[in-house]
Amino acid sequence: MRVGNRPFLAKPPFVPGYSILGVVDSIGEGVTSLAVGDCVAALTQFGGHAEYIYLAEEKLVHVPTALDPAEAVTLILNYLVAYQVLNRVAKVEPGDKVLLIGASGGVGTAFLQLGKLAGLKMYGLEHSGWA
Repeated sequence: MRVGNRPFLAKPPFVPGYSILGVVDSIGEGVTSLAVGDCVAALTQFGGHAEYIYLAEEKLVHVPTALDPAEAVTLILNYLVAYQVLNRVAKVEPGDKVLLIGASGGVGTAFLQLGKLAGLKMYGLEHSGWA
């Protein structure tokens, strides 16, 4: 993303960052599902590393106050990516075998955990970078 070789990126200058978790600072006219002070999360294409971000109400989800924000933030990118790849792209079924290259990272860990819950036979390799 920092190199700028992704076709969906905004043209520089832009603020990178795929996911956010924070507190609503203010709301616009007509917003009914959010209130100032609500803890919310979103998956963005960019802008997540900004101190403030403006997003439409329907782009945000409530985060229960009982969740630790440092733990909840991993669900936004890591687990959402893993879930969508397993279920929407690969359309896995219980008993399927999956080889995961890069099983040691955040998304890899999410794949392994979600795969186990889905009844998959998971095989993982550590990915230490490209030569």
